[in-house]
Amino acid sequence: MEQYPNNTLNKLRAVLDMSSRLLSATDESELLDAVAKSFCDELGYGLCVIFLREADDFLHVRHQRSATGSIDFKAPQGYRIPFSAYEKLAARAQRIGGVLWIDGRSAALNDPEISKYIVPTEPTFGSSNEWHAKSLLLAPLFSLNGAVIGMIAPDDPLDGSLPSPETSIIIDTFAHLTSVALELVRARTNAAAKIRILEAQRQQVARLFAASTTVKRERQLEAMLQNFVRSMAEAGNFNRVALYLLDPTSTKLVLRATHGLSADEQEFLQQDSLELSAFAPMMQPEMRISRSYLYDHTKFQVPDELIASLRIPASTSPWEPGNWHSKDSLTIPLLDEDENLLGIINVDEPTDGLFPEAYHVEALEFFADQCAIAVAQVLKYRQLEVMAETDSLTRIPNRSAFDLRLQAEIKYAKAQNLGIALLFIDLDHFKRVNDTFGHLEGDAVLKAVTKRLKASLRKVDLLARFGGEEFVLLLPDTPIVETMAIAEKLRAAIQRNPFSTSSYESVDITISVGVGALEKDEIKNIDSVDEIAKDLILRADHALYLAKHLGRNRVCTFDEAQGPHSLSK
Repeated sequence: MEQYPNNTLNKLRAVLDMSSRLLSATDESELLDAVAKSFCDELGYGLCVIFLREADDFLHVRHQRSATGSIDFKAPQGYRIPFSAYEKLAARAQRIGGVLWIDGRSAALNDPEISKYIVPTEPTFGSSNEWHAKSLLLAPLFSLNGAVIGMIAPDDPLDGSLPSPETSIIIDTFAHLTSVALELVRARTNAAAKIRILEAQRQQVARLFAASTTVKRERQLEAMLQNFVRSMAEAGNFNRVALYLLDPTSTKLVLRATHGLSADEQEFLQQDSLELSAFAPMMQPEMRISRSYLYDHTKFQVPDELIASLRIPASTSPWEPGNWHSKDSLTIPLLDEDENLLGIINVDEPTDGLFPEAYHVEALEFFADQCAIAVAQVLKYRQLEVMAETDSLTRIPNRSAFDLRLQAEIKYAKAQNLGIALLFIDLDHFKRVNDTFGHLEGDAVLKAVTKRLKASLRKVDLLARFGGEEFVLLLPDTPIVETMAIAEKLRAAIQRNPFSTSSYESVDITISVGVGALEKDEIKNIDSVDEIAKDLILRADHALYLAKHLGRNRVCTFDEAQGPHSLSK
C-alpha cells in the first residue's frame, strides 16, 4: 500500500516536468512525440496513439509510439475514424474522471458503425481479467471553445490493469495540457504563417511598385529617365541634374537625361560621350559620403579638361568659403543588384547654396536606386530580346527576328509607296562539307560564310539565318536591277576565295541565290501584310529552286522561274 502513493507521486512529477516541455513546444510533431513518449515511459503503457480531427471531420492518426519491446499499432492503410463513430463510442463508454473506458468485451463494440474501426492489440504480457485486446482507453483533446480536436489512445498497460482514479486524473491532466499546448503550437504556427503572408504581400507590393515603372523600349526609358532627373532636382533641391548611362559595349558614359541645363549645354554634352576613366577623378574614395562622391574644389583637384567637358558654368555670384561653388559637384552611382555600375547621376547647384548633409545624400540615393531598377530592367530585356532573336551559331538574326522585321518593312513600304526585295541564299552541296570534315568544321564554315556575306551588305539590309545552310536577305526599297547586282556580288564573294578548316584544308563553297521582289504598285494592290510577306517569300523560294535546278552557283529571279524554265514543286 505504501508503494501506490509513491507511484502516483512519480506520475505527478512526470506531469509537472512534461507541462513545461509541452507549453514551450514550437512544432506539432515534436509535441505529439513528447506526449506519446510520456504515456509510454512515465505512465506505463506499451502503446500510445494520438488522433487529430481534421477538416474532413475524421480523426486521423497523427502520431504513435511503442514502448521498447511492445506491440505496434497495426492499422490498415488509409485508416481513419469518422467523428460520428467517435461520438457513438463516447456515448457508450464508461467514464473514469474525464477519461473514456470501453471494455473490449462490451456489446457496444458490436455496432457495425463502430466495430470496423476497432484495431485489436494483444497485450504485451497476455490478457488479464481487466484488459482485453479490443479494450479502449480514450482521453479527448478539446479546443479552447470546448470542441473535440482529437484524442489520445493509450493501450497495452504494462501492468495489465485499468487505470486507478488517481492515474485517470493524471491521464486527464496530460490530455488537458496536450490540448493547451496543441492550441499554442497552432497559434504560433498560424502567427508565423501570417508573418510569412504579410512579408509575401509586402514583397508583392514592392514588385507591383517596380512593375509600375517597368520599361522595355528605348523611348519608354528616355521618358522615365527624364522624369527621374526632374523629380530628383525638385525633391533634392538641386537646380541642375545630369544623368549618364554606361554604354554596355564600351567604357563610355552617354548623357541620357538632364534638368536645368540649357539647350546649348545639352547639345555640347551630347556631341561626344565621356570616358569613364576620365570621370574617375571625381569619384575618389576620400570623396565618399554614404555611397556617393562629393567633390569639394577646395579639398580636391581634378583636371581642368574634365571641368570643361562637363560644361560647368562659371560662378556669377560672390562665393564664400564653406558654401557650394560652381566647380563643386555630387556624383551618385547607378548600381544594379550585383553592384555593377550602370551609370552616374551628377547633381549641381543646391538651391540653398550649401553642401548636402549625409541624410540628404541618402535620400538622393533612394531616387538613384529606383532609376537603377528601371535601367537594369531595360538591359535585361534587351539581352533576352537579343538572345531570343539571334541565331546562336552565326550571331545574326534568326527566322523569328526576320519575320518581325519583314512585317515592319512591308508596313513601311506600303505607307511610303516603296518596293521591297528578298533573296534566298543556299550553300551548294553543304552536306558534303559535314560528311567530309564533320559538323564542327561545317559550323565553322557557316560562320565564315556569314561573315563574308555581311561584309558586302548595306546598313539597311537584314541578313538572317533561315534554317540549316539557308540564309535570307531583306533589301528594303531596292529596285530589281540593284537587287540583282547585290545578289551577284554575294555569289561572287563566296566563290572567289575558298574557306579553310581548322586543319588548314581548303573548302570550295558556292551559293545559289533566288531573287523575289515586289514593286510598289504590286504592294499597293495587296491589302494584307501577311499576304505580301507570303507572296514575297514564295517568289524568292521559287527562284532559288530554279537556281538549284539549273546547276547551282547562280542567281535566278522569280520572273525566270515563271518563264521558259517554269517549275512546279
